[in-house]
Amino acid sequence: MGCHPLHYFFTIYMTFQFTPRRLIYILLLLPFKIFCFASIDTIPAQNLDEVVITAQHSPTLESKALYKVYVVPRQTINTLGANNLRELLLNDINLNIKQHTVFGSSIEIQGVSKENIKILVDGMPIIGRLNGIIDLNQISLLNIQKVEMIQGPVSVIYGTDATGGVINLITNKYLDKKRNCLASLYYESIDAFQADVSLGLKLNNDQIRISSSLYDFNGFRSIASARVNNWEPRRQYNSNVHYLKKIRNLSLSLQGQYFKEELNSLGDTVKSRSGQKSITDLDYFTSRYSILSNLNGNIHRNYYLDATIDYQNYERFNNPYNVNLTDGSRTPSTVNPKENNIEVFDQWHTRSQISSNTTSSPLQWTSGLEAQQESAKGERIESGQKKISTIAIYQTLQYNLKNNFQIQGALRYSYNDIYGSAWIPSFQSKINFREKTTLRVTLARGFRAPSLKELFLDFKIAAGPVTYHIAGNPELETESSYHIQSNFSHAINHNFTVENSCFYNDIKNQIVLSELVNNNRNYLNIDKFRSYGTSVLLKFQNNNGFSFSTSGGIIGRYNKVSEQYDSPTFVYSPEVSALLKYEVPYLKLILSSFYKYTGKTPGYIVDKGNVLEVSKNDFHNINLTLSRNFSNNKIECYFGVKNLLDVQNIDTFNESGTAHTTDYQLWGRTYFFKTTLKI
Repeated sequence: MGCHPLHYFFTIYMTFQFTPRRLIYILLLLPFKIFCFASIDTIPAQNLDEVVITAQHSPTLESKALYKVYVVPRQTINTLGANNLRELLLNDINLNIKQHTVFGSSIEIQGVSKENIKILVDGMPIIGRLNGIIDLNQISLLNIQKVEMIQGPVSVIYGTDATGGVINLITNKYLDKKRNCLASLYYESIDAFQADVSLGLKLNNDQIRISSSLYDFNGFRSIASARVNNWEPRRQYNSNVHYLKKIRNLSLSLQGQYFKEELNSLGDTVKSRSGQKSITDLDYFTSRYSILSNLNGNIHRNYYLDATIDYQNYERFNNPYNVNLTDGSRTPSTVNPKENNIEVFDQWHTRSQISSNTTSSPLQWTSGLEAQQESAKGERIESGQKKISTIAIYQTLQYNLKNNFQIQGALRYSYNDIYGSAWIPSFQSKINFREKTTLRVTLARGFRAPSLKELFLDFKIAAGPVTYHIAGNPELETESSYHIQSNFSHAINHNFTVENSCFYNDIKNQIVLSELVNNNRNYLNIDKFRSYGTSVLLKFQNNNGFSFSTSGGIIGRYNKVSEQYDSPTFVYSPEVSALLKYEVPYLKLILSSFYKYTGKTPGYIVDKGNVLEVSKNDFHNINLTLSRNFSNNKIECYFGVKNLLDVQNIDTFNESGTAHTTDYQLWGRTYFFKTTLKI
């Protein structure tokens, strides 16, 4: 006899009236509660599969993938009015976006962040981390067809930086007609503007696409001061050239990408209250260019090849200016000029794998080789220049039993020229019950060698009479980690689907930046980091243009203060998100609503031997969008409201846990309009 539906919604209620004991109850019993719905309806679910490529043997339907791959299609990108990766991911559950005025936006997945999150473009790892993060504001969505994300470890396939998850941006490679022209204009009421243009030509087995964009943002301030910006003004240029050639069953892809950003950081006039007549502004310049070559396809009816080689160059520097607070004039400063603060990183990377591609055998396999060399130059790097090289081989073996049960073992051997060798195993399984219920389980070990900056950073900065020093640590140990996660999905009928996900992460020797002691900070290993949690997703859609999904979850993060002081071992924070989409047929309008609640995040700090509880406040974020197509879908128009509730500054505590600060995660209510012309 099936469980009553109210029993299930009671479980959701329990998720938010949480205690550690109730959380354990949910983690252990929730999948079985969902399974109780199996007897309610026997109508098979509709096939709404998306083809995914991230961490798969070959392009695979999402329902058949061993890993749970979350896909954000181009239509959702347009509906959200998202111009960069930060704006796209703000409403996703199990994701936490943090914003720093200079370092930019960073992402946390399942409580794991910074160097443990790998961001790719067509499988190419993006370089240029500041304070351990890739600035999501700099990841343009120009010419991006979709974004694929795996939450949790994918270290066997992608190696270091992939213990927390992988985000893979897939570019639009294929033209649907001989001549393709696309122009797009975007305006947001916060004084942000973007213009995109793309030209494509297709001739037999060859096609070429050229794309370019300009994004201009005039900055934002919520404080009544002409020289205090919560969000720094920035201008970004993006361009992309892509050539594709079909060679029988193979596709040869050649890409060149270029990115440039100018960011203006204003000095704070609060310093002038002591009688100071001048202040220093910093103009930051960032550039990144890359060249990528990829060959993929069937080399035999039973084998699939995917081979990539790429090169990237990243450069960042700032030009300081002395500003006269009396007349506003700016003159170049001789303190810490460009030649003293410039940082240059470049990376050679190659990744090739060959997979069996046949349905006649229950045994599938993938053999892969990956090599990477990264170098860093600049005055802020010890001895002016350092490099680090890694080479790895990996093997996966997958066994399929009558399409109902798949099991995969995977092993990666990695050699780092500084830290030597490491073995990284993982185990995945996928079970289908009666073609409408799927259980995925992953057990994996993670490994991460310290980055170049963590090893060799030598950064000194003067602030008046005091000089601060941030240094790398050549004695760092490697991070090692263990991960367990599951995903349970059940199609109650052709309209309604329920999912439950659970995860547990355990990281040893995690690398962090120390607190400030005698004006010095350096990288060090802390003993442990752990996080665990669960989430529930409900999805509903019908044939009348209506769809709705909602999810709720909770994440527990390890409290390192508890090792020496009387405080909880874990602190918990809840999340809720929802998406509603409705199409009005007679008006040809589509209404979309996105909602996320980010719960209060507690924390503990030590002040003069006393343990104090601090927290990051909770907040709600709602986006609304109206969209309509004209002239046989040649013209697309989007009008929307971001941050309907006008959330701006969020009180929080900083990473070192020593004081309160402000998290500028959202910049208040804004309105946007986007129009796209396709010819």
